[in-house]
Amino acid sequence: DDPAYFGGYVVDNYLAVASALGLQEAEVRTLARNSFEASFLPDEEKKAYLRDVERA
Repeated sequence: DDPAYFGGYVVDNYLAVASALGLQEAEVRTLARNSFEASFLPDEEKKAYLRDVERA
């Protein structure tokens, strides 16, 4: 998630993981959802990002 250091963007990383592991869309969505739920973001920000995940 830090392209300057690791050479990849978050979306690129999700796509690579999905491809390497044969994940379906629902499984990738679960990974994204879990990342926000486990984050240290304030609850309102988490809720906003989780809504975005559900709409994607």
